[in-house]
Amino acid sequence: QKQNNMNKNQNQNQNNDNVIDFNQLLWNAVANNDFFGVLKAIYYGADVNYQFIKYNNKTVMHEAVERNYTEMVLYLVNNEAQASIEDGNEKKPNEIAIQQSLNNIDNTEIQNILKTAV
Repeated sequence: QKQNNMNKNQNQNQNNDNVIDFNQLLWNAVANNDFFGVLKAIYYGADVNYQFIKYNNKTVMHEAVERNYTEMVLYLVNNEAQASIEDGNEKKPNEIAIQQSLNNIDNTEIQNILKTAV
């Protein structure tokens, strides 16, 4: 499955430059904790489980967890984002959350949300 996702990403990254990249808009919205931007990107067809080659195969879920955006993680889970996808370092979002908690970052709520995700 990981190889299929990577092939899919490579094909999508070869799109015409004039086409709006709604997946990138989704990434930017998550990175900015912009709920309206996330909703807009999803509405226009962004894939909440898209793996970004240029960001080490992370998904927006990885990004939200790394930024400790609790409400965004919940929002993504409610919009069918998966927590079982590994990034380029073979880390799932819940593993990132656990690693952060070991570094004294309080993300207990995120860890609990991720337990309910696929």
